[in-house]
Amino acid sequence: MIESSHVEIREVPEGRPPQLDVLIVLDDTAALSPYEDRVAVMSSAIAHQLSSISRGWLDLRVAVTGNDGRLRRLPGAAEPFLASARDLELVHHQNFDGTLEDALASLMTGTTASDGPGQPLEAMRTALERSSQFLREPAPFSLLVISGADDASPWPIADYTQWMKSLTRGQWWRPLAAAGIYPQPAERLDAFFGSLWGWSITSAIDSATFLRPISALGEAGAWGEWGEPCLGMVPADRDPSTPELEPDCTMSIDIGGELRVLPECATPAAPTDRLDAPSALEPTTACWTLQTDAQSCFYESTLVLKLNGYTDFIHPAYRFECRTR
Repeated sequence: MIESSHVEIREVPEGRPPQLDVLIVLDDTAALSPYEDRVAVMSSAIAHQLSSISRGWLDLRVAVTGNDGRLRRLPGAAEPFLASARDLELVHHQNFDGTLEDALASLMTGTTASDGPGQPLEAMRTALERSSQFLREPAPFSLLVISGADDASPWPIADYTQWMKSLTRGQWWRPLAAAGIYPQPAERLDAFFGSLWGWSITSAIDSATFLRPISALGEAGAWGEWGEPCLGMVPADRDPSTPELEPDCTMSIDIGGELRVLPECATPAAPTDRLDAPSALEPTTACWTLQTDAQSCFYESTLVLKLNGYTDFIHPAYRFECRTR
């Protein structure tokens, strides 16, 4: 913060949308056939969970593999994974048509396509080694294993654990969250998930809580910290004759090296609880407003700056300047 006797300036660096890479390993052998209805429910729950992370601001990749270890690809798709992201110009980009829920449901069909015993751990290893372009450095990584039986992969569990360690704790440390939905107890899968050092959770596929591990898919990342800028001094009022404060302030944001002046919001948003803040899935035109927040602000002013259209930690670099009393 730079202050003078007449002007307060806030310069806040850019906060980019967080990344997350998700691999879903689907045991597409006959062992999963009794649970096909549950797999259909899972695809919808997964899409909902991923769409809600960071209030919709997520640079996401999702891949699905079966027992053969090959990443599934939508018809006509250029890449063997789903990609979805929103840039700081409020433009949404994705490499598939329609909704994430529909695309994911298409990739998760065919639950009994493979013969032989299920080998989800070997499928996981094979998929990630064959498709080295999928994982990004150092994006957090979430793994979800859905199986109708215990793992029958050729390696000892300790070897798969060590392989995962080399994947996530190499030169660039990669946060890990792992979840499993399968019949329990399962000696090998229980041992694998129990040996992991990141966030790990499992549930029995035939239990009433079989969807619980899906809530862990976002636990691999740190999605930012709340940091609304409080003003140190009360802004000057452009029109003291009116009861409402008309702050003598300006804001500009940096988009691709271009400075853009933002207007003050026409109707200031009502104060909201941070945990219940509305989703930013469909942000409106960017603008700024000041809100009273006596609990968070300890200066002469109790005003906090809100940048509409973004979140408190995902936004372009901006400069906010106010003439003060």
